[in-house]
Amino acid sequence: MKNKAELVLVPTPATVLLIKPFFFPSYNLHVESLATSENPLRYIHLPPLPPSEPVVPKSPEKFFFDYLESHKSQVREAIINHVPSSSPPTARLAGMVVDFLCTAVIDVANEFAAPTCCGN
Repeated sequence: MKNKAELVLVPTPATVLLIKPFFFPSYNLHVESLATSENPLRYIHLPPLPPSEPVVPKSPEKFFFDYLESHKSQVREAIINHVPSSSPPTARLAGMVVDFLCTAVIDVANEFAAPTCCGN
């Protein structure tokens, strides 16, 4: 029998960057309910990407990878604009927990010399 392992995150006031999925319309309702609940997390919605020429992806995986890769600059800007301005004002980016499907943003964490933990 295979043992299960769980990663437990015990957050202090933290920031969660949210990329709106293109395939899950009830996403906003769920996230808004989380944002209004009493928890130590701060949710920042990344703005939608500017429209671009539609491209026929070679595979669903490639489409998904490209979609997440295209948000790297927005993740970088969100960190620059929101993380240092959190409370207390001396806050810094201590690290990033990244979903294993969003590993493209590890490059952004590296730019800030922040450690990353990859999970699902």
